[in-house]
Amino acid sequence: MARGCGRERDVRYDVVRIVAMTFVVAVHALMVIDAGTPFGNAYVVFGQAVFYTCNALFFILSGRFNLTHRNGEMPGRFYLKKARGILIPVLILFLLRTAYNLWPQFPGLRAFGVAYVKNVLGAFAGTEYWFIYTLVSLLVVVPFLAPAFSRFDRKRQNLFIGIGFAWFTALFFLTGRGIAFSWTYLFTGFAFPFCIGPFVEERFKGRERVLWLAMPLCAVTTTWLVLSGFTSQALGAFDNSPLYMLLSIGMYLALLDLGGRVRGTTARRAILFVAKHSFTVYLVHLPVMHVLRALMPAAPGVLGYALHPLLALGTILVSLAVAIVLDAALIRPAQRLFDVAVSRLTVRRAG
Repeated sequence: MARGCGRERDVRYDVVRIVAMTFVVAVHALMVIDAGTPFGNAYVVFGQAVFYTCNALFFILSGRFNLTHRNGEMPGRFYLKKARGILIPVLILFLLRTAYNLWPQFPGLRAFGVAYVKNVLGAFAGTEYWFIYTLVSLLVVVPFLAPAFSRFDRKRQNLFIGIGFAWFTALFFLTGRGIAFSWTYLFTGFAFPFCIGPFVEERFKGRERVLWLAMPLCAVTTTWLVLSGFTSQALGAFDNSPLYMLLSIGMYLALLDLGGRVRGTTARRAILFVAKHSFTVYLVHLPVMHVLRALMPAAPGVLGYALHPLLALGTILVSLAVAIVLDAALIRPAQRLFDVAVSRLTVRRAG
């Protein structure tokens, strides 16, 4: 069921959101695996092939709920909503992350302020927060893209997906062969899953099982191509690859199907609760993980295979607890102040 007045929230999308968040943590938790051994290296690469679908999942979700006709018709309201829901949490958590990075030294208010501004402007783009910068760049153009993508007919949907996969295929395999491919595509990288968000479910309806059968093949093939030296993360194995995109779309549809099987009020409430805090969990998870990692053996060896799921689970649980506190103590109050300021500004303009 879609969101709307008098309708229940569709938990299928919250299941996607929670699993994507879990994958983010899981891929970073691979730090406990010794990639210096053949099996350890294969474990890490296969984990990356699967868990890095988290990025495409988030972008598909974002496109699904942002590239709507309404957002194209009401850009002012859309920007205010995104400022409240994304920029406020990000600015608050960037402030805390700046303090965390500088701890235990404190360079003084001026130096701290300069460090914070530099981090916001771009220094954090080289961290796990790269996602924020990419997402905001896409959200800024939503009012201009939404009128087109929300109204694509079947022919244009198929053409857009076809051109995208053709470009990913050419770039991926030619680059892997060491052949320069300089023909660019406007909707490269994660702009592609973002833009197919509004119609990916419709376009692949009835083909889900074929995609699900292809998913393990895509993951195994990607792993083999990386291990053989044909490609790498730097060459687009986990973003500009047709195998990655196919795996990500299949994962998205599989998770929607899984979410559709959720029954019971308790399960729904648990999913909604965790999903509500998932964005803050993403923003705090890596510092939490580093703290937990420091409590583990420095060189765990084969023990790392047991520590990997434990580190991921521990990070999720602690990050969720931290997120609940931060949402209640800082983010929600800041958003309420923002609402008051916008309301007063609206009244003044109306007067």
